[in-house]
Amino acid sequence: MKLLSVLKRCSVGIAAVALATVSLQPASAAPQPIVGGERAAQGEFPFMVRLSMGCGGALYAQDIVLTAAHCVDGSGDDTSITVTGGVVDLQSPDAVEVQSTKVLQAPGYNGT
Repeated sequence: MKLLSVLKRCSVGIAAVALATVSLQPASAAPQPIVGGERAAQGEFPFMVRLSMGCGGALYAQDIVLTAAHCVDGSGDDTSITVTGGVVDLQSPDAVEVQSTKVLQAPGYNGT
């Protein structure tokens, strides 16, 4: 939980990389249920966060979130992304929320 406690005091940079596997669903598609999965226990994955556009991310460092390249639109200063972490239930009053400061999309990412 050390990264999460530091996240409370930081603004966050978003590093978006192109991943080998991406969702083929359009961003507007309704989330699909997880079949046969199990609910995560509180604190089981303290490095996982949710980005306000609906993508997931992982704390790479105390002030860097790693997400997929298709989740962001280019690189540069960007304070429009809210990062939520520290909880399983995003509606929990214990959720930690911080704003992004910069986005770095993988050089050469062409949207595919």
